[in-house]
Amino acid sequence: MNKKTTILKLALITVVLGFFSNVSAQSISAIGDFGVDGMTSVTQVICDGKSVDLSVPVSPGTDYKWLTRHKSTDGTTVGASETLATNTGTISDAAANVATPGYYIYRLEAKNTATNCSEIFDQVVYVLPKPTINITAPADVQACVNATENVLLTASAALTPSVSQTFAVTYQWYSQKQGGGAETLITGATSSTYTVATPTGPTDLGLYDYFVKVKYVIKDCGETSSDKKTIEVLAAPTRPVISIASN
Repeated sequence: MNKKTTILKLALITVVLGFFSNVSAQSISAIGDFGVDGMTSVTQVICDGKSVDLSVPVSPGTDYKWLTRHKSTDGTTVGASETLATNTGTISDAAANVATPGYYIYRLEAKNTATNCSEIFDQVVYVLPKPTINITAPADVQACVNATENVLLTASAALTPSVSQTFAVTYQWYSQKQGGGAETLITGATSSTYTVATPTGPTDLGLYDYFVKVKYVIKDCGETSSDKKTIEVLAAPTRPVISIASN
């Protein structure tokens, strides 16, 4: 590591969101952004790790039964079928059955008990991926307390190959001093980048962890936190006592 100087520098933390494989796709923040006829309600958007719970109201003279589940690449094309458990119009499909993010099409059979006529209806749901955010750091993550150092931290999200959509998220940055310091929400730090600067930022010597938490805009699935990267604030030399010899 190079010798520290008092040259003005910036410590910049950058988050680059590449959650999904098609970064050129429209960012989805509302149900209409899906652009799929069958996606009409945010209740069709399922958080990662949750079951898909489907029910239909009781209708005298009509029997209902959910028949099959189909993985779909686009919310319209029906993939291979998987038979659902026996039911009478209400079913809770376990999260393990929809572990791969993306579209699923459920098929419901409705039968008129008087005429025995039946019809099949499709219901589309979308299972969100769980964001995985990582921060990489350069070799030099130290800053002198009396100067601002260049420490560039870049956060990126793991790609999800099965998903072609991107999803809008909100950001909130946090810091935490190691050695018993409290996790501190950084007021106003709600964009995809955050600049850490000494001496205007952390003013005490020591190790500081920085990380970001994100949440989906379209549905509250809770916060997902990035890994933590550490910036060390180093002591500056003190002014020595200078002796001037008299002539």
